[in-house]
Amino acid sequence: MRRNGFNKECVKTMMYFKVHSGQVLACCDKELAGKKIRAGNLEVEADVSFYGNEEISEERLAEMLKECQNANLLGKKAVEVALKANVISEKSVIKLGKVPHAVILKL
Repeated sequence: MRRNGFNKECVKTMMYFKVHSGQVLACCDKELAGKKIRAGNLEVEADVSFYGNEEISEERLAEMLKECQNANLLGKKAVEVALKANVISEKSVIKLGKVPHAVILKL
């Protein structure tokens, strides 16, 4: 379905992901992939080798987050999905500049 020139499915897949060794789910917003984020003296790169370049929908990410033991989320959309899925709380989110970031570690 197209609305305002955008394919509805494309809007839902605004994130990239990668699973490392079956243990860590890494996900970032598409527009952050390959970019450097500066926050004071700290610089973080949303490296495609870590966050991947395979698209994922909000629904699939929410499912995977509920099942995974560890996750690294970077960007407004990725963090928002985790919040809506109730796998993190607002207290778990930090900001790198204006970019939300969250880490999930289940022991």
